Amino acid sequence: MNQENFTILVSVISLLVAALALYFNYKSHCVTRKSYLINRELSRNGNIYLDFVKVTQLDDRYVIHLVVFNPSEIGLILHGLAVFKEIESKGWINKVLNAQEWEKINKAIWWPTIDLEDLHIKYRDEEYKNMYVENARDIYVSIPGEMLESYHRFEIMTNLGGFSQKLRPSVGRSFFSHNFRQIWYEK
Repeated sequence: MNQENFTILVSVISLLVAALALYFNYKSHCVTRKSYLINRELSRNGNIYLDFVKVTQLDDRYVIHLVVFNPSEIGLILHGLAVFKEIESKGWINKVLNAQEWEKINKAIWWPTIDLEDLHIKYRDEEYKNMYVENARDIYVSIPGEMLESYHRFEIMTNLGGFSQKLRPSVGRSFFSHNFRQIWYEK
C-alpha cells in the first residue's frame, strides 16, 4: 500500500467517524429537546395556583377566603401559609422605582376547611384531614383588625414547593377574572 492510498483511507475513515459523530449528536439533540419539552410541560402543569374568593368582616377580625388549585396529578400537602401586608413606600425614590415593602402579619391564622359556613378559627387537630389537596381546597385566613383595601401577599408552602400570590382583597363579592393570563418566560 502506497502513501497516497493510505492517506485516502485515513481520510475516508475520518469522514465516516465525523459523519457518525454528527448523526449521534443530532439524535442526542432530538432526545434532549423532547426531554426539555416534557419537563417544561410538567413544570407548567405542576404549579399550584392560589385564588381569592371573598372577605368577611367580623367584629374584631376579618376572614379571607382563598382557594388553592392543584393541576398536577400528584396530590399536595399544605405545610404553611404566610401572610404579608404591603406598606406604603416612603420616599420618592421608592415610589419612582415602584419598590414594594412587605410586612409579615404574625397574628394571621389559617386553616383548610370543607365547611364554608363556619368562620370560627380551627386548629390542626380539628382540620388535619383537610391538609391534603387533590384538586382544590378552600382555605380561610383570619387576620385581626379592620379590613383595609391594601395588597396582601400570600406565600403557601407545600410538599411540592412554595408559591407566592399577590392579591388585593376587598370586602364584598368578588367577580370572575376577565383578563387572567398566565405568562411563561422562556429562557
